[in-house]
Amino acid sequence: MANQPAVSSEPAAHHLRVEGRDCWVLSSQANSHYFYVPTLRLALNVGTRCAGQLIAGMVPTAIAHRMKLSEPNAIKPAPRTKNAFHLGLGLTQDCTLRCTYCHAEADKPGLAEWPLLESAIQHAVKKAELTPKKTLSVSFAVGGEPTLPWDLFRRTVERIKSVTEDRHSSVERTFLSMTTNGYYGDAKRAFVGQQFDTLTLSLDGPPDIQNLHRPNRSGGSSYDVVAATCTHFLKHGKARLGLRATVSSVSVGRMSETVEHFHSKFGQGYTITFEPLVPIGRALQPGCVGPPDMAQYTEEFLRARDVGRRLGLRVIVSGASLDRLTSWFCGAMVIPSFALCLNGTVTACHRDYEGRDYGYGHLT
Repeated sequence: MANQPAVSSEPAAHHLRVEGRDCWVLSSQANSHYFYVPTLRLALNVGTRCAGQLIAGMVPTAIAHRMKLSEPNAIKPAPRTKNAFHLGLGLTQDCTLRCTYCHAEADKPGLAEWPLLESAIQHAVKKAELTPKKTLSVSFAVGGEPTLPWDLFRRTVERIKSVTEDRHSSVERTFLSMTTNGYYGDAKRAFVGQQFDTLTLSLDGPPDIQNLHRPNRSGGSSYDVVAATCTHFLKHGKARLGLRATVSSVSVGRMSETVEHFHSKFGQGYTITFEPLVPIGRALQPGCVGPPDMAQYTEEFLRARDVGRRLGLRVIVSGASLDRLTSWFCGAMVIPSFALCLNGTVTACHRDYEGRDYGYGHLT
């Protein structure tokens, strides 16, 4: 066994693939080793020699046999659904806030041209009419704050509804969703809260965290206005609401506190999504808050999730499905869709706000 890698006495997790399945060899400080295959619901206590063989990529016959016996008990992936056509729209690359980590660096002039928006809407409606459930899903999540060009925003929302509700359209269901900063007053709150089916409101935590991460354009506080928007949506809106909190190296240790703060401030009736900061866009500039340590993030997320359960709040993260097994991460891979950038570029990803990474065409 001299050619086998040593198995450390320190806690460690070694990942390997066996017969297309993700497996782990977990080693503890007590020199105990476990072979874990989550999709087979299989966990085996193995010896040091067996652990070394597995880490080296050699699967003992006994392990392979146990995996085969566990196949009938395997967790089945959630089914892929293609019942709707999805359209992502970008209206602007500008914003009312100056978030320190903005992936789109949203402070640029320019608006989407109406002929392009009209063309995208018409194309998406035709595609939606061909889906099994004749459903159209539209999200406003490309680039800057969608509500900033208010007249264009209202016109777009109303046009989507008028086209899909027209007697000549066979679209049976239309869902509108939006990611918004919530930095606006009652008139906008009333319209948004009634017109949308799903809203994701960006709110990173208690006032000091929110104002550090997401100041307004002059560098001042944004918390009070955004919190008032959240309260309005919960009391008067018809949309399903989710709070999205970006987690930085500064805020990672306060995730449970953030859940408790939201519960104290807003009660129940929404989900909380904690997303780790991704160092792209403005987050690459000197002086920006950094991404969290992912090991600490994982521990804090699990604690925050437990706090949420105690308080009646669902706490999630997009990068991990802890309640079911899925065979995909990005909806663009399984849902017929496209996103339209301001310049007319068609892209597969709504975060690709200029179509540089996933653009594959141009709408005219």
